Amino acid sequence: MLLFAVALYSEAAPLIEILRLKKDPAFRPFDLFTSKDAALILTGCGPAKAAAGTACLLTAKPPDVSGLFVNFGICGCLTRSVTPGTPYLACRITDAADGRTYYPDLMYPSPFAEAGITSYPQPVRDSSLLPRLEEYPRPAGTCANPGRAEEKSDRDSRMSQTILFDTEAAACYQSASHFLLQHQMIFCKVVSDYGASVRLTPGEVTNLMKQPAKSLITWLSGLSIPKLHTDPFTPKDREAIQIAAQRLKLSEAMRAQLVRLLTYASLTGHSPVRLLAPFTAPGFACTSKKEGKIYLEQLKYTLSGRTGL
Repeated sequence: MLLFAVALYSEAAPLIEILRLKKDPAFRPFDLFTSKDAALILTGCGPAKAAAGTACLLTAKPPDVSGLFVNFGICGCLTRSVTPGTPYLACRITDAADGRTYYPDLMYPSPFAEAGITSYPQPVRDSSLLPRLEEYPRPAGTCANPGRAEEKSDRDSRMSQTILFDTEAAACYQSASHFLLQHQMIFCKVVSDYGASVRLTPGEVTNLMKQPAKSLITWLSGLSIPKLHTDPFTPKDREAIQIAAQRLKLSEAMRAQLVRLLTYASLTGHSPVRLLAPFTAPGFACTSKKEGKIYLEQLKYTLSGRTGL
């Protein structure tokens, strides 16, 4: 089942039309729209409403192991060269209120660009008030540099910038994480403005969301979500994971991410031993945890379909 949390009706209208959702008049806490295979809740604006609405949705419609939760809506963007109406998948979500950062597992090939997003307690109308937090936008269809780790690090430094901001993504993530695994959460944001004081009308928002909504549903309809309750690893796989985690100097959190990535790879027909061969080879050397994180990102982008396996 597809489960959507959207702040406003103007943002959700294209999804409601495409999925032929009908309002559930018996559902009281929030406006809920449902069909046989999908449900959408209108949370209202702001982190408190987003968290409450998400929890309400996932309690009313408990997701199974192949379910997907999607937070869909507009966002601001600091990069004025980005055209309004451009959709992004959030690969990193920072909560401006407490500084914590969360990393959705984007393990599926997608037609969308990726970027980090920072969530603020209230709408930002003046972009000069936004701190320059480090984010790494990645254009759709590109991959991590397979060459030297230092070259990739330099490239990422040049791309460092806060690119997207909203008020709901972090709250939705924190709430949904109590119900779902990371690979079951998707955050699709559509650029609407650059932090200006001018507000779009509901009709303008709906028009802005039509094409991204259509692209999103087309993509989601073709996804095959792995059932991660199954143990897919052989003894040789586990040995390779242990060696690679040590060689890459991964923290416990990074090791857990590696296991999730390889679980997905195994369940979709790929060999963890072969994928980890470059890191388990006798001549491989990794000098720091930072460098290990770069190699982990390269593996992630390989598995997401941006380079051949």
